[in-house]
Amino acid sequence: MDSRYYLDLSRTLEHDPSVGEAGKTFGHGGARPGSGRKRIMEEPERVTADFERAEIDALRTMAEERETSVADLIRRAVSQYLRRAGRN
Repeated sequence: MDSRYYLDLSRTLEHDPSVGEAGKTFGHGGARPGSGRKRIMEEPERVTADFERAEIDALRTMAEERETSVADLIRRAVSQYLRRAGRN
């Protein structure tokens, strides 16, 4: 090998304590307290409902305008309906 083109990288590959944690092994990690998406309901239960296409289109438009989800709009509507009916 011609020494004019030889580059010694051995010193650049030494451990740099400012990068990562010393001795840390990398894997899939684990749950950390307080991490992840926060729950918006205490005991959620999934329900399937059918709507007319025009209703869903209107809900999608309204959700986009209000920067929320269709599911959130439906939850709010059901909650309001139950309050008015005296059931909640």
